[in-house]
Amino acid sequence: RYGSDNAAIAVGNSPAADEAQLRVGMVVTVAASASDNGEDPEAEQITYEESLQGPVAFIDREAEQIEVLGQTVIYDDLTEFEATDLDTLTVGDFVEISGYVNENGDFYATLVELENDETEVKLKGNVANLDTDAQTFTLGELTIDYSAAEFDDMTTEDLADGLFVKVEGKTFD
Repeated sequence: RYGSDNAAIAVGNSPAADEAQLRVGMVVTVAASASDNGEDPEAEQITYEESLQGPVAFIDREAEQIEVLGQTVIYDDLTEFEATDLDTLTVGDFVEISGYVNENGDFYATLVELENDETEVKLKGNVANLDTDAQTFTLGELTIDYSAAEFDDMTTEDLADGLFVKVEGKTFD
């Protein structure tokens, strides 16, 4: 538990969000000061950014998994669904997912939200199979072509297998 009365809150591309924009299931980063008097520590900064955003390519309701951008996404009865549910989610729906990678390397969804804005695909993960000649690497089962990419806070020389990166794009094949 953290106090959040004075916290700066950022949600996605909105650096000046408010607490009402935070929802159950969002995986957030919290910067907080320690509490000296036994009370809850006070959050100074709360930041949320989706882990994965793109079209649903496959749904297996029996196995409780979907595929988005080549990533196997596991869900269960603790996963929150917003603007959709397990019965109405369909292949082709564009979703925003919050969660984390589990011990099996699968992505566990804590929040699945149906998106109306289908302009950008996003994915976070560890670089694998880096090929500097072809200018590609993989994130899970998805091959990333970085030949025309713009890099923020790094250069192409910084890329290495195992590096955790965030990739954003306008197209997905």
